[in-house]
Amino acid sequence: MKDMERFTEEAKMKAADAWNRFAEALADLGKTAEEAAETEARNFNDIARRLKNK
Repeated sequence: MKDMERFTEEAKMKAADAWNRFAEALADLGKTAEEAAETEARNFNDIARRLKNK
């Protein structure tokens, strides 16, 4: 029975580690998307400013 309990605890820890890695990957994707949107907005504003100044 002790082996089964230890196996269950190890499985829980591995599942928690996998979930944390998954959550970090999702956060990185969100951060990347946010950064891309900010860059796009800056580029758009730069183009608009240049056209306005012509």
